[in-house]
Amino acid sequence: MGTRHMIGVVKDGIPRIAQYGQWDGYPSGQGVSVLKFLQSNKLESLKKNVGKCFFLTEPEYKALWFNGFGIDIDVEHFVKSETSEKFYKAYPQFSRNMGSDILHFVADSTKEEIALLDNYNFAYDSLFCEWAYVIDFDKNTFEVYEGFNKTPLSEDERFCQDKPKERAEGVENEYYPVKLKAEFKLSKLPTEDEFLKICEPEEEEEAS
Repeated sequence: MGTRHMIGVVKDGIPRIAQYGQWDGYPSGQGVSVLKFLQSNKLESLKKNVGKCFFLTEPEYKALWFNGFGIDIDVEHFVKSETSEKFYKAYPQFSRNMGSDILHFVADSTKEEIALLDNYNFAYDSLFCEWAYVIDFDKNTFEVYEGFNKTPLSEDERFCQDKPKERAEGVENEYYPVKLKAEFKLSKLPTEDEFLKICEPEEEEEAS
């Protein structure tokens, strides 16, 4: 199901991972997948390897397409599917299909540097970002944020803004950033049932 989301990892006060995802962003989907990762034996590897992560600039990202396939993505708005498949096979971390697998990708990496894309700002407009999941190694927390938020955030919230993020001129925006739904200590994570009871939208509970 197309449910847009962002998965973030923060360490030393800096976003190290900020992965945009297109699919299955609900707590019962990507949320549970993140939780299961945190309950695995890879958490320390992730904590170590996020220090190797860096965000490509837009020109650097475009250069990968051009140098590898001769494609100017400013001009070629529709890239052939077989070309896209080749690109994302070479660079799976840039795919919108990656989702929570980005955590495994980084934790399992043996590279000296791990190139990623910075989609942290996606969480600032909750009309589009329906859910966000943030692992904060400074606070040792796992945070769940919900979209479609029309109320201002308190000053202590991670994505606090005084007003909604601006859109194109003449396009009104009434949606503030994603709002904190739940926060768990990494040392005291919930069970899957406990997690879903706290985080799953009411409409999904009624439908199940």
